Amino acid sequence: MKPTQKRIRFYNYPYEYDEAKQILCGILYTADTQPTYIPLTRTSNTTILREASTWIEDNSITTKGYYSQLKVHDIGDIINPQSIKEIIKEIVNENKQITFFGGPHKYTYYITNALIDTIGINKLIILDAHLDLKKEFMGKKFTSATFLRKITEEGKIDKIIIIGARAYQEEEIKFAEKNNIDIINNPKKLTDSISKEDQIYLSIDIDFLDSIYISETPYPEAWGYTPQDIINIFKTLIDNNVRLVGADIMEYLPIQGNHTQAKLVSRIILETLITQHQLTKQHK
Repeated sequence: MKPTQKRIRFYNYPYEYDEAKQILCGILYTADTQPTYIPLTRTSNTTILREASTWIEDNSITTKGYYSQLKVHDIGDIINPQSIKEIIKEIVNENKQITFFGGPHKYTYYITNALIDTIGINKLIILDAHLDLKKEFMGKKFTSATFLRKITEEGKIDKIIIIGARAYQEEEIKFAEKNNIDIINNPKKLTDSISKEDQIYLSIDIDFLDSIYISETPYPEAWGYTPQDIINIFKTLIDNNVRLVGADIMEYLPIQGNHTQAKLVSRIILETLITQHQLTKQHK
């Protein structure tokens, strides 16, 4: 495993890599990946989430389990996105689960491509306030606002499902319709689009949540969803016994001196981990 960087472990999980069943990896915001109108904090976004995780109680909301029962190893933060493929290949070959957290949503492109080449994905479920299907954004072709268009155009995933989109351009809607992308406003309807045969990757942009819950993100949006909606989606995946091959929780960008929402984001990460664990148990 290539070395990455970290100061503390998420949730103080004590397990080393060889002992762990689940691997957690941070994605940093850097000066060239975050919006210029939000200054970098002295402490990284992933370190803030790791620190917040140590203050969370042990019980899961999604299941009857406890976070401390999970065998998780935090490998630190990715420095170079080009290393993602090598890291994922090693983790998958050792039959471990992988979850990413923290930074720009465009990293989902690198992650899903690596998983397609190793374990396979036939459905991509994205929780997001935006469609991320723009042709370009602020003069750039590849950004967190365009990455899903790139995934779609490459055609490696059979079905893309977006839940929660409420801020987009007309051209994005037309592109989604042309490419048979499902846009769901009611999370309860997810059941109609999944089955136990599916190999699913789940990507959560935290701006899926209403801005009353999450403002520490580059592009928060009102008229959104609640933390309970995320829990209900996790329960839907468990009830439908899908195969969750990987997940990410992205776009946490703290504001200097204000990290009050980090605990909520950290708990969503823990609920994602325990959902993966539960689904893996169900498939044994």
